[in-house]
Amino acid sequence: MNKDYQLLHELIDQVGDFQKYSPHGEMKDFAVWLGKKVIAKEDFEIASDSLTNVVNNDDDKAVPFQRQENYSILALVTYLYRYARLYAKKALEEHQSAFVTYDELVYLITLYFDPRQMSKTQVIEANIHEKPTGMEIIKRLLKNNLIEQSDSKEDKRVKYLKVTPRGEAELMRILGTMRSITQLVSGNLTQQENQQLFQLLRKLHEFHNPIFLDEKEQPLEEILKKLV
Repeated sequence: MNKDYQLLHELIDQVGDFQKYSPHGEMKDFAVWLGKKVIAKEDFEIASDSLTNVVNNDDDKAVPFQRQENYSILALVTYLYRYARLYAKKALEEHQSAFVTYDELVYLITLYFDPRQMSKTQVIEANIHEKPTGMEIIKRLLKNNLIEQSDSKEDKRVKYLKVTPRGEAELMRILGTMRSITQLVSGNLTQQENQQLFQLLRKLHEFHNPIFLDEKEQPLEEILKKLV
């Protein structure tokens, strides 16, 4: 095939991909999108070529570059979470909020915005906590009259939680600042980068969440089989 026609066909294919990503995008948007895609491809190829390189861990064992990169991803996600907690802690302190910890605020947000009637277990699982940790958070919220509980009509052992008027007032008082913090955590990412990050994190959440809900009691050896 003539190289000019080959380039044209490749360009048409890229336009098709871009329209799936951004149906109403303009030429300048396409140019930016294509440029970033080409750079990302080049970066990936460089990383792939580097897979033959090794680095030494503490045990002086050879660790492939890709595995080392996975360690870095885990560390960076942890750092991002800690940055978010730092900003949230400052907000709670400066607003003299009734919420003592960031987790208490997140539990209340979960209850307030989720349309379902949620039990204690559901709230804990929605926030990816072990039950003892979650129960301590709920206990503090109940003690401070930020939430209240009621018995299930079907099963008296099940306790449903609800935000109290005081809890709603405290939430509304700090919610605007928390929205600003979510933007701050996104830092200097562009809108497109934010969307890409969201899609990747959601994909990872959808992979890990069923393990947390249904298989966390399984031996690690069984969970690791999901990597195959």
